[in-house]
Amino acid sequence: MTDEEIILLGDFCEQLMRDERFTVIVQQYDLQCWTHTSTTLEHETKKREVLYFKRAGVQEFLDHLKAIIDQKNALSETTRIEDVD
Repeated sequence: MTDEEIILLGDFCEQLMRDERFTVIVQQYDLQCWTHTSTTLEHETKKREVLYFKRAGVQEFLDHLKAIIDQKNALSETTRIEDVD
C-alpha cells in the first residue's frame, strides 16, 4: 500500500473507532459472548473455548484497526516534518 492509501485507511479506521454506533455493536457482541459463556454447562468446555476465541478475534480486529491508525499517525507526522523543512 502507498503512504496515501495507509493514511486514508487510517482515517477511516479512526472514524470507525470513534463512532458510538460501532462501539455499541462491539459492546453488544462482547456481552453476547460472555452471556453465552456463562450459560454453558460445566461439561461444555469446547463451546466455552469457541466463544472465548470468537471474542479474542474481535479484540485482535480492534488491535489491527489501532495499528493502522498508528501507522497513519506516524506517516502523517513524517509528512508534517518534511513539509516544515
